[in-house]
Amino acid sequence: MNLNDWISLGAYFISFFATLYMILAHRKYLIGRIKKGVVNLFVLTSIFFLCTYLFKMGAAFYIRLVSIMTATGDATAATLQQGLWTTAMVGTTISLVTLAILTHKRRFDVFIYLHAVKHSLIEEVKENDDDTGTSAG
Repeated sequence: MNLNDWISLGAYFISFFATLYMILAHRKYLIGRIKKGVVNLFVLTSIFFLCTYLFKMGAAFYIRLVSIMTATGDATAATLQQGLWTTAMVGTTISLVTLAILTHKRRFDVFIYLHAVKHSLIEEVKENDDDTGTSAG
């Protein structure tokens, strides 16, 4: 392993645990908001970004470590690495685009009312059951 490998692995490791700390630090707040039934969309999207970034740093650490430790040409490892990286990139991109849209529109005050969502889903299921003549239970 050369110096670049050590620096990359160290940066991925530090980023992973810093992100994990931020998620855990905000966990209590987020759970409290969910229990109250009202969640700020910007905060929820930020937590989603942190979760996808955590996954991305874990994937980056794994990919870098495997590339250092194994010989080149392992098709299974390459396929797994590509899948992990693509998944990580899609997740972080979706969350970053959502955060950018909310920031551009200055919509920091958008809230999701979970009780209203739950009740509307229940009503929709009841309507679908009435339309098809079946009952849910």
